[in-house]
Amino acid sequence: MMKKLFLILSLMVISLSWAGQTPSVEVAKSWLGGIDAGQYEQSWDEAGALFQEQVTKDQWRDIIKAVRSPLGRVISRAELGRQNFTSLPGAPEGEYLVVQFQTEFANKAGAVETLTLSKTNDKWQPVGYFIK
Repeated sequence: MMKKLFLILSLMVISLSWAGQTPSVEVAKSWLGGIDAGQYEQSWDEAGALFQEQVTKDQWRDIIKAVRSPLGRVISRAELGRQNFTSLPGAPEGEYLVVQFQTEFANKAGAVETLTLSKTNDKWQPVGYFIK
C-alpha cells in the first residue's frame, strides 16, 4: 500500500516553474478545499484513474486523514508555481500539470503542497498529492 502511495507521491517531486494559463488550477484549489473540509472519500472519487489504481478509497481515506488531521485547519494557501508536462516518471504519456502551494496550517507553518493533475477526456483530475 505504501509503495503505491509513494509512486503517486513521487510524481510530484519535480522542480516547478511558472507555466502558461490553465483553468485546471481551479480544479486543484477545489479538490484541496474538499480535503480541507475532511471530504476524503469524495476526494478519491474526484481523482483520476491513475490515482485510483494505486490506492483504494479506504486506504486513501486512512492515509490522508492520518497526514492532514495533525496539521489542523488551513490558515492560508498561495500558489507558488505550476508547470505542464507530457510525461512524468511512472506515468503514461499525457497532459499533466504540477501545481505547488505554500500553505500555512494551524499546526504547521511553511508547508508546501504539491498536486499533480492529469487531463483525460478534456477533464482535469488529481492524480497525486504530497505535503512537505
